[in-house]
Amino acid sequence: MALVSCYVIAIILEMVLLAIHSFAGDKEIITLMVSCLGITTFCMTHFLITRKHTFSSITMALSLSCIAVYGLLVNHAFLGSTIWMLFISPIVIFSMGLKWGLPVMIAILVVACLSIFNVTNSVAGVYNVLGRIREIFAFGGSIALSSAAYYIWEQTYDRMRLLTDQLENQAGCDPLTGLANRRLMYQQMERERSRALRTNQPYTILIADLDHFKLINDTYGHPGGDAALVMISNLFNRHLRRKDFIARWGGEEFLIMLGSTKSKDAKDVAERIRTVLSKTPVKYGEHSFTVTVSVGIHTTDMQTTLEQEIALADECLYQAKMRGRNQTVSSQTPPPQDAIPTAV
Repeated sequence: MALVSCYVIAIILEMVLLAIHSFAGDKEIITLMVSCLGITTFCMTHFLITRKHTFSSITMALSLSCIAVYGLLVNHAFLGSTIWMLFISPIVIFSMGLKWGLPVMIAILVVACLSIFNVTNSVAGVYNVLGRIREIFAFGGSIALSSAAYYIWEQTYDRMRLLTDQLENQAGCDPLTGLANRRLMYQQMERERSRALRTNQPYTILIADLDHFKLINDTYGHPGGDAALVMISNLFNRHLRRKDFIARWGGEEFLIMLGSTKSKDAKDVAERIRTVLSKTPVKYGEHSFTVTVSVGIHTTDMQTTLEQEIALADECLYQAKMRGRNQTVSSQTPPPQDAIPTAV
């Protein structure tokens, strides 16, 4: 937005100058203004189409800077005056940034200082040294104010981006475990599903639920249950790949999406996590206890919706609970029909 504003201001300024000198019949300046107006318009169009600002901003800023240098060298009544410089400084600095814009403006300031010794003035006829010195000081002040304004704007913008990122992270993360919540997980799963449909690479959904979590809360209190959830979250993160997604899906329920993973490999991952978890004690104060999980697994066949796939994984989790807990059940290997159900 700031760069577009610079383009618009530059175009308006150049059009005003073009109109003024058209009435005055100054052919040299008319040619210069038409060229710069064309360059600035091209730069703005290039930026709006490509959204790449480096080439556009540098080209526009340098074209305006060339006008300023020209005006200073020939002591032009307007192009080398304070009024023009007051427009040039913020446009160049805000379009090129402080890192590159400030050195360019300092170089122009040096040219302005050297122009004091150029005693010929093609327009005014008489060269006023004191007036020129005042203009140079005003020009330097304009550079300083423009640089300060850009620095403040940049710092404010960075802080706003940081706060926005923090708010987005907080909105998408579970405050206890630091894992994604349902809202963020759905977004990640939609992206993974789109990728899988493009590449025809299956993904697998795992739903893991802690066994007898109510008993843990009743025995050790809710802080003990929270300690178990945090430990499990950390264990999941250690045993998953970077491209896998995990979220706290419910109170003691976790959903994992394994990208580019077939059913057999997904079951190996689930079994490894389940085994390690059952052997890893949860430390809470003076207490130490172990927990187990039941896991439902479903690998996509690209024929069902995401909600249906989650439901199928949840059904497998239910079967794992019915078969005695602390085990994994996959939709590709359904449980035997004569399995004796137990209390969930």
